Amino acid sequence: MIVYNKHLEDYIKKENHDAINEYLIEISKSPQLKNLLDVEYLINNSPDSFLYHFVINLIYLLGEISRNHFLSDYYIKFLIETFFKSDRWIRKEILSNFLKSIRIDDLFQKISDVIEFALVDDYEPIIFDALMLTYHAKKIPDRFYPKIIKNLDSKNSKIVQESIKVLKKYVKSTDMLYEILLKENSINLYRKPILRSLLMIFFDEVHQVEEFKVKIMNSDLDLATKKSVISEINIYRSILQKRIS
Repeated sequence: MIVYNKHLEDYIKKENHDAINEYLIEISKSPQLKNLLDVEYLINNSPDSFLYHFVINLIYLLGEISRNHFLSDYYIKFLIETFFKSDRWIRKEILSNFLKSIRIDDLFQKISDVIEFALVDDYEPIIFDALMLTYHAKKIPDRFYPKIIKNLDSKNSKIVQESIKVLKKYVKSTDMLYEILLKENSINLYRKPILRSLLMIFFDEVHQVEEFKVKIMNSDLDLATKKSVISEINIYRSILQKRIS
């Protein structure tokens, strides 16, 4: 019968987190499914204050195992709970872990709350990983779109490009874009840099721009927002007309 490494009992008893870190780093070099028994033992028998000292290596090991084996709900639940109570370095490692999964599309539904939170994180590498995870899903929730679109305003070009990549994959038509932009509480999506990016991404024909303008004019947006948006649309239409003439 395969059991966890018995040395772990002594390491925990003596609070020897250095020994645990060394062990986790070593087995991560050639991870095996049986190593999950070690992970489970450490999770179940380590107080949070002690677990903190080696959790990042524990997470890394789980990620290496997940390259070839889909993690059960037990480990996914542990990663989700750890994400929401940890610092940016551990949150980043957890997202990197999820990106290694052999079944990201199936995993995505289980971790959608983590991804949604990560899309608006204040640490850019986390946002980027969240966008990459989103791109690999089969389908994403509607509530994701405003968060993805806001990242078009990022000063990080990698985040902007990944946001464009995600939007091009999931926003199948300009009609779908209209629905996203005209939904309640989408007012922050009308900032000029964002609007300009959306126009360039989704509108390459003058008639599409005109249709968008009509929808904005007939929308429930306040007058000031309408004027601002229409001004940007008119500028883009002029640029587009020159480009295709």
